[in-house]
Amino acid sequence: MTSIYLICNNDLSNNLKINYNDDIENKREKRILSVDGIENSKTIADLKCLENVEMILSSNYVSAMETSRYLANKLNLDIEVTKIFGERKVGTLNENMSLFREMQEHNFDYKLENGESLNDCRYRLLKMINKLKECGKDVAIFTHHVAIISLLSLYCEKGFNLDNRLILNYNDNPIIDGTRTNFDVFKIDYENGQVTNIERIEQ
Repeated sequence: MTSIYLICNNDLSNNLKINYNDDIENKREKRILSVDGIENSKTIADLKCLENVEMILSSNYVSAMETSRYLANKLNLDIEVTKIFGERKVGTLNENMSLFREMQEHNFDYKLENGESLNDCRYRLLKMINKLKECGKDVAIFTHHVAIISLLSLYCEKGFNLDNRLILNYNDNPIIDGTRTNFDVFKIDYENGQVTNIERIEQ
């Protein structure tokens, strides 16, 4: 059996004033963790469910790499960094970010110029997940919230809460409920390449 843990740290620094001429994607890639985000990373590294992880992968975003290094240090493992697990690319944003997020959650094919739809993002992640799901190891992947939603939606029942935010359920258990958390850890179990269980690890 292969168990893949999808991990995202949601506490990033909001007080950076980046003045250089850089596009939105590069700025998002370079965002660092907040002080609370660093504490989240330490908490993640101490989770009992991750004690048997044998492989660690991270997106190329600074926040993901920063988060992954605490678990890597504890388990004495290298971190494989890849753009494949980067966040969904926004593209040319000419509208309110909240509206953009809502449009994408209701239409997984919706995207902006030079950006990705949630289906595009899912396809990108699946190319690597399909290579990992039969490795027979516990694998930790440090990625991002929207990227995780795009992947989990393939296996989960979709709905919307009272705030019109996307919710995902697996076997009637809430996996994504639209609420903000300090960090998220999701476990997908594979047997012979097929999903046998998905659960959200409680903080």
